[in-house]
Amino acid sequence: MKKHVVYTLSIALAFVMASCGGLGTMIKKADTVQITVKPDPLEMHGDTVRVAINGNIPAKYFQKKVVIKATPVLKYKDGGSKELKSVTLQGEKAQGNGQVIKKAEGGSFSYSDKTKYEAGMKNCELVLKIDGAMGSKSQSFPERKIGEGTIVTPLLVKSDEKPMLGPHNYENMPPIVHLAKLYFAKNQSNVRSSEVSGDQMDDFRDFVNKYIKEEGTFQSVNTVGWASPEGADDLNQKLSDKRADNAVNTIKGEMKKKKVEAAASDDFWKEASKAGDWDGFKKLLEGSDLDAKSEVMNIVKSDQNPSSRDKKIKEVSSNYQMLEKDIFPQLRRSEVRVSVKKKEFTQDQLKDYVINKMDTLNDTEVLYAATLIDDEGQKLEIYKKFAAKYPDDWRGPNNVGACLVKAQKNDEAENEFKKAQVLAPDESAVKNNLGIIARKKGDMAKALELYKSVSSPGAETNYNLGICSIIMGDYAAANKYFGEACEFNAGLAKLLSGNTAGCIKAVDCSTEDAKSGLGYYLKAIAAARNGNKDEMLSNLKSAISADAKFKTMAKEDMEFHKYFSDAGFQGL
Repeated sequence: MKKHVVYTLSIALAFVMASCGGLGTMIKKADTVQITVKPDPLEMHGDTVRVAINGNIPAKYFQKKVVIKATPVLKYKDGGSKELKSVTLQGEKAQGNGQVIKKAEGGSFSYSDKTKYEAGMKNCELVLKIDGAMGSKSQSFPERKIGEGTIVTPLLVKSDEKPMLGPHNYENMPPIVHLAKLYFAKNQSNVRSSEVSGDQMDDFRDFVNKYIKEEGTFQSVNTVGWASPEGADDLNQKLSDKRADNAVNTIKGEMKKKKVEAAASDDFWKEASKAGDWDGFKKLLEGSDLDAKSEVMNIVKSDQNPSSRDKKIKEVSSNYQMLEKDIFPQLRRSEVRVSVKKKEFTQDQLKDYVINKMDTLNDTEVLYAATLIDDEGQKLEIYKKFAAKYPDDWRGPNNVGACLVKAQKNDEAENEFKKAQVLAPDESAVKNNLGIIARKKGDMAKALELYKSVSSPGAETNYNLGICSIIMGDYAAANKYFGEACEFNAGLAKLLSGNTAGCIKAVDCSTEDAKSGLGYYLKAIAAARNGNKDEMLSNLKSAISADAKFKTMAKEDMEFHKYFSDAGFQGL
C-alpha cells in the first residue's frame, strides 16, 4: 500500500531562549514546514522497512546562520527505538557541509533510509528529532510524530511448503512379464520332453495358474528363437526359425489346456528369430574361464564374417570343447515372454490391504494405496513399512520424510531425505524436499539452490519458490510461481501486488482457507484496502468467530489504522 499522508510539522514552542534569536524564530514557526512521509503507515517488505521523507520549507523561514540536524526515529510501543540516519540543513551563511536552504526563497529536501525490520516496529511511531544550532548556541526542537508503523502483512505467509512424494506410477503400471527359456540340442529344433517337464515350464505353468486365479488379463506371448553362433548363417537362421515355431506350438498347447481365452487370437502371438547369438556368446565368454578368452573376444569384435570368425575361433582356442560344453548349449534356445495385466483392486480393497495385508500388494500398489489414506499417522506407518521392505528404493525414506515435514518434525524429516539422497541424488523430489528443510532452517540461499536445481519443476517446487519470493519481498516472482493456484499464499501474493480482487478469488477457491480464520482475515485486509468497511467488518467477525486471536491481531494491525476509531471496528 503506497499512500502519501502529509503531516504538518506543528512544533509548538516549549521555551525560547532570548540568546538564540533566529533559531527561536524557526522553532516558533516550525508549523509552516510541511513533511511528507512515504509510505504511511510504514511497510515491511522482505526483511526491510524503508522510509522516504520530503520536506517543503517556506520562504523567509530558514535563518541564514542556523544549522539543524534532523533524525527520524522509530519509537516502539514497548519502549525500544531505532534511529535512522540524520539529514543536515543549514542557512546560506552558516558553516558546515549540510544542504543549504536560502532564507529568501525557501527550499525543499528529500530523504530516504532503510532499516532491518525488528518486531517492535509493528507498533511504533515515526518521530522527528531536530537539534538546531546558531553559532555557539544550540537548542532542540520538541519531538513530534510524523508517521506510524508498520504494516507487516507479508508475515502472514504460511510456511506450508509442499513436499514431493516419490511417484507411484500406478496409472502407468507395466504388465507383469514372465520369461521361460526352452533349450535345444545342437542342430535340432524339436522341443524335447525333458524341456516340457523341466523347471522352466513348471514355473511358466505356475505363473499362468496364478494369474488365472487372480483374474489377470493375458496380453501377449512374445517368442524369439536363437541359435548358437558357430556354423553357417543360413543354417542358424533356419534353426532359429524352427525353434521359435516349435516353442510357440508348445506354449499354445499349454495355454489351450489352461483355457486362456486371449490365446485364441492370432494377435496374441508374436514371434521372431535372431539366428546366431553373437552378443549372447560375448557375454557368456566374458564370464568364463576359457584360456584364450581375450583372443576369442578380439576375433568376435574385429571379424564380421561369421564363417571366417568361427574358423579363427577354433584355431586360437585350445579349449574349444569347453565352448561346446558350457557356452554354446545356453545359446540354442527359444525365449518365451508372457505378459499379463494384473487385475486392479478396488480403492476400498487397496486401503484395506495396505493397512492390514501389505504383502498382498506390490510396490506400485502400496505407494498408490498410501495416497488414498487420509490419516497422516497411518500414512507415515505405511511408508515406514515400505522403506523397510524395499531398502534400496529411494521413495521409502523420501515419503517418510514428506509425512514428517507435514507433522513439523523437520529434523527427523531431514534425516530421511538424506537417506533418499544417498539412493537417488538427482531425483527432483529429493531436491525439493531438502530445499524445504533448508528454508525452514533459515538458509534461504541453500533452499533456492536446491529448488532451482529441480529439473522441470512442478506445482510443488513452484509453490515453494513462491513462499521464498514472498519472504524476500519479490511479489511479482511470487505471483509467477503461484499462478492461479487456489491457495492462501497465492492470495497473499496478489494482495501484496495490489490485486485485491485476485486475492479474494484465490482464498475463496482454497480448499483449506476459504472458511478458515486466516482466510477471512486476509479478505478483511483486502476489503480495508478497497475502503469497503462493511465487507471488512464482516470478514473480521468471521475470522474472530473461527479463532479469537484475530481480534487482538486486528486491533494492532496497521492495515486497519483508518478504522481504529470507528465504532463498528471497536465493537468487534
